[in-house]
Amino acid sequence: MSQRNDSNDVRVWRRWTASSLLLLAALGAVYAFGTSITAVRTAGPEAVIAESWRLFGLLVFAGIFLLLAVRPRLYPGIWELAIFHKAVTATYLFTFASDAPDATGTAIADGVLAVVIIVAYLLVRADRNWEGFRDRQPTEERSVR
Repeated sequence: MSQRNDSNDVRVWRRWTASSLLLLAALGAVYAFGTSITAVRTAGPEAVIAESWRLFGLLVFAGIFLLLAVRPRLYPGIWELAIFHKAVTATYLFTFASDAPDATGTAIADGVLAVVIIVAYLLVRADRNWEGFRDRQPTEERSVR
């Protein structure tokens, strides 16, 4: 029987928790995509572009969350962009657009999602993703030498 290293158990738990949170976020984005199809179909000419943009953006975020859940240490910058987008959207809607239809609900959802992404980011220590990225040279630079 092999003994487990306590620090390894902590890493496994942290990774599992972060991946679970991100998988839930991905499922939520897919669910929101499904419920938004009607909004695109019924949107008038003044809103169809914005509704379409939102619809397909939900699929993009589902993909981003899935990528981060599967390989959380591979994508420097993607974590930070996702956190920025959700946090700034929530802040903007709370501050400047709270009287718009569905703004409060969307702001709350994006605010909670920003917190979830930050928790996952901290659990997997995604800030360290940049260390390996800085050490790598772009393909073009290697081929020139």
